[in-house]
Amino acid sequence: MLSAAPRRTTMAICASLALAACCTACAPTTSTEYALPPAHGSLSYQLGGSYSPPDGTAIVVRDRTELPSPEADYNVCYVNLLQTQPDGSAPDAAAYGTTAWWLANHPTLLLRDGAGALVIDGEWNEALFDVSTADKRQELFGIQQEWLSGCASAGFDAIEPDNLDANERSDGLLTHSDIRDYLTIVVPYAHDAGLAIAQKNAIDTEHGFGNEGATFVNGTEGFDFAIVEQCGAFDECADYAAVYGERVYDIEYDSSGFAHACEEYGSAISIELRDRDLSTPSDDAYVEERC
Repeated sequence: MLSAAPRRTTMAICASLALAACCTACAPTTSTEYALPPAHGSLSYQLGGSYSPPDGTAIVVRDRTELPSPEADYNVCYVNLLQTQPDGSAPDAAAYGTTAWWLANHPTLLLRDGAGALVIDGEWNEALFDVSTADKRQELFGIQQEWLSGCASAGFDAIEPDNLDANERSDGLLTHSDIRDYLTIVVPYAHDAGLAIAQKNAIDTEHGFGNEGATFVNGTEGFDFAIVEQCGAFDECADYAAVYGERVYDIEYDSSGFAHACEEYGSAISIELRDRDLSTPSDDAYVEERC
């Protein structure tokens, strides 16, 4: 469901988010065809189940199988774009896109190693999609475009495509270029459907998008904002702000990373502390705090 923690990068376009104002000029501006999230808007990250968000919430993120929050100003639709959902994670395997469903219906779209075994993200027990060829990218998109159009028709404002760094878990079978090529199909389709699209993690300059995320499609089109995990803990928040200004929405999973993020970056970007399982308020493990 979640991607692995983002990898630390040495990129230092803006050394401090005290300079975020100077970075805002390079951030995407509002489109006439799709809305961008409110800058520095408070986030409620709800992938573990839907609930009424805390007071003051501007942005809610929910899975594509859920409905948007009527209480939020802006709703983001989570799509696991480059990996399957783990088996047993939902009663409706087809709607959720579990590994077993893909094996039964589209087995050739799952990445396999030289012995024919599925390549699995062991941390989350998710199989990787094979986007290594143009034909497979087109076939996969033929299925996933229905997910995106479903987000739009449900009333979401944007999508959060996850596992953009799946190449780092592919045992060398996928490259960042493969993923980038797939996204050159996905991003324009999302925009044409009236959806903004987030960069999810993947700021690494060697294996990810670096400072090019907002313009990587034909040099003019790309992601519109960033949803990131633990940029405070990994000291990457300034790198995202260099590209997206105040439209960076960070989820921290431990108190030390949250404290550091709030102290260093809380005045410039949106930061939320969540329990790692993204529980709902009815669960004793539920945690949801903001700077």
